[in-house]
Amino acid sequence: MNDRWGWLTQFSSIDWKDLNERPLNLSEYPILDMGDLIDKRAIEIVNRAYNSEKEIIVSFSGGVDSCCVVCALLKHRKPNQKISIVYTDKSMEENPTFFDFMVKNNIDMYHSDASCLYDFLEKRNDYLLVTGWCADQLFHFGVINKIPDECFHMDWKDAMPIFLNIQHKCDGNYEMELYADAVEIIDDYVKHVLPTPLTCMCEFAWFWNFTCKYAYIRNVTKLEAKTDYLFNNNIPFFDTPEFNIWSLQNYQNIKVLTPWNKGDKAYKLPLKEYIVSMTNDPLYYSLRKIQSYQDRYKFNQKALYFSIIDEKGLKNKVEVESQQNKYDYLLLNYNKAIR
Repeated sequence: MNDRWGWLTQFSSIDWKDLNERPLNLSEYPILDMGDLIDKRAIEIVNRAYNSEKEIIVSFSGGVDSCCVVCALLKHRKPNQKISIVYTDKSMEENPTFFDFMVKNNIDMYHSDASCLYDFLEKRNDYLLVTGWCADQLFHFGVINKIPDECFHMDWKDAMPIFLNIQHKCDGNYEMELYADAVEIIDDYVKHVLPTPLTCMCEFAWFWNFTCKYAYIRNVTKLEAKTDYLFNNNIPFFDTPEFNIWSLQNYQNIKVLTPWNKGDKAYKLPLKEYIVSMTNDPLYYSLRKIQSYQDRYKFNQKALYFSIIDEKGLKNKVEVESQQNKYDYLLLNYNKAIR
């Protein structure tokens, strides 16, 4: 069940108590530091793989989460320990400069297709697959980026009708009556499980994602697994009780951000700081899921050509001889554009 804290299933005729988790007690924990948590998790995974003589394979999207995972594992890997990534053309498009960093650090790379990402692993039983799953839920992504800018800092009770109307066309009397009934129930519930009340819509979006989407995301690789081995040997890097505690200790900071569409570099800032500490490249402070250069570089994901839009807005077709040549060309031109 996605609703891991039972804030919706409490009204179900089915007894979900054994499947839902209990909200964590913050008073039992000191203030946690994200960098320390990342180090602890990486050491745990590195030791597990090393002791079982397994290759670490990171599912690499090119975004902040998977870049952070790669950096953490590189920082703590044992001498001669093998760390690899599986990536698609989209991974390369999203963050080409990080490929240069990985090459310099002897990361092996498996190219795959998004529609069958892990098929090349079907006959193997000598790896741990590590993903960046659950970071979005800690940092309120996945819901918050859908909030209209004008609703971001509004009281969530006032903003929700606007949001529901935009997202689901729920503007009829019946839907609004249901929402009015739900507000009182939700408000009473969060007072009992959170250290401070939810005030604005961006905080409510975090709560929505953190409670109702987390359980699905932590298990998404299991649900997609075609083999028992992959089912039992995949690790969502950010899925630990300590990461959950950190999120509960820091969700109030969401409201100091600007709306998503304005591109505040503070989104996932602790992860970006960790990446920069390893790469020494401040470019990563501007890294976000939808890249600023996405309109500049347009890939045909399977063909060995792509288009570059020049300063005059003209589209120029570039053909290359291999995927490596495509990466090299993109990296060269990307650096020219950024630097």
